[in-house]
Amino acid sequence: MGTAKSQRRCIATGEVRDRSSLLRFVVGPDDELVPDMASRLPGRGLWLTPRRDILESALSRRLFARSAHRTEGGHRKIRALGRGLPVAIVLTAAEMGAIFGRDHVVNIVIGDGRLSDRLITVAQKIAGFRPGAVIDRAEPAVGRPTG
Repeated sequence: MGTAKSQRRCIATGEVRDRSSLLRFVVGPDDELVPDMASRLPGRGLWLTPRRDILESALSRRLFARSAHRTEGGHRKIRALGRGLPVAIVLTAAEMGAIFGRDHVVNIVIGDGRLSDRLITVAQKIAGFRPGAVIDRAEPAVGRPTG
């Protein structure tokens, strides 16, 4: 009995193949598409058969955007919901999930206050070691004291 290989579905052809025969892409924090040659970058993987014609088809049919379930970037969604609050994109979904005892967590919103300030301070330290990490200190909300 052989060992089972990890299988993924190509977003363009729909074929299920060994992940070693597909190219993985992830959507970066600035909504850019990043090829993940080593299949180790954080984020949800979008798998594609590595052929130019298939890549061109996927791009022209906007399959990456559809597969990523992104019509609006997560950063912008959180910014719209939490006006005046800072945004930190530093941890992976799995890392955030581990904090809350879950498999993964996509977004966490924490209200204004001392805890938020402390978390942003820690996130800034972690961001120094994470390529693509984003720390966006928002303008203070109306009525919130600065300093």
